[in-house]
Amino acid sequence: MYESPHDPLSLQLLGPLALTGPEAPRAQLLLRQPKRTALLVYALVQAEGAFVTRDALLSVFWPESDTERARNALRQSLAFIRSSLGSDVIETRGRQSVGVCGARLTCDALRFEKLIEAGASADALSLYRGDFLSGFHVDGSRAFADWVDRRRDRLREGAAGAAWCLAYSSASDGLAPAASFWGKRALELSPFRETEVQRLIELLDRVGDRGGALRAYRGLEAHLRAEYESEPSPETKRLVARVRSRTEAGSDPTPLHTQARRGGLDRRGLSDRRRGQLEFEHPERRITRRRKSARRTGHDRRNPPPFPGEGSGLVT
Repeated sequence: MYESPHDPLSLQLLGPLALTGPEAPRAQLLLRQPKRTALLVYALVQAEGAFVTRDALLSVFWPESDTERARNALRQSLAFIRSSLGSDVIETRGRQSVGVCGARLTCDALRFEKLIEAGASADALSLYRGDFLSGFHVDGSRAFADWVDRRRDRLREGAAGAAWCLAYSSASDGLAPAASFWGKRALELSPFRETEVQRLIELLDRVGDRGGALRAYRGLEAHLRAEYESEPSPETKRLVARVRSRTEAGSDPTPLHTQARRGGLDRRGLSDRRRGQLEFEHPERRITRRRKSARRTGHDRRNPPPFPGEGSGLVT
């Protein structure tokens, strides 16, 4: 097995493009060359640890150039990548295929997909800082732009699925605020479909967040009216009517986190991870437990971060 004498570099592709690692300052020159950066990203992600043919690279990045000029441009680009990141970053298989050494360069997008496949939803979402190659653009390569769009949709779908998974598992564990948070996050990540809004309304209704369910419905109404001059389907209206009827009748079920305490599963009996989720969702409780010295001086060294906003789009 190949062992690199250098510590690996890491490309951040989820969200704004970035390069980190011990040799990153010297490697920043590469990020100023969009087409060569795109070539590296494509070879790294598309091949996923294997190789991609030179002809495939030529068709993606130099589709309108004659063969000789395109091959010369590819050679120059690979040489520039080697000079920026190290001679052992780019691997070749004969004269036909090109690959990226995984021991020298990693990326968050590939790690994210592996975590999704392993069912590690929370760890995967910790890597999802934004859409794949957000704000990155290369002139003269429609094929690369189409590939980015497909990959972006695939990764975003994976993130939405992971958020739904956390929402439902939180609901099952009696963590109503966490279930509400992850459900709203899942809707933000999902492609617009009314069925996804129905899914969120049902989840929020289940965990006792009737106000959140009605806000989600109002957001759907506004979106359909503004974008399509239409209104929610009869099915959605019936769903919301049931939510409203229970709210007006005062028949809200006991919130799940209250049920958990009554059943002897209060926060002291939860794992550290669950307790941390509850405290994050209820910062006011954490404030009341600040240290005596902090109360005397008026300064709270544990000053918690603000509760994350309910996102943009349909959930307001």
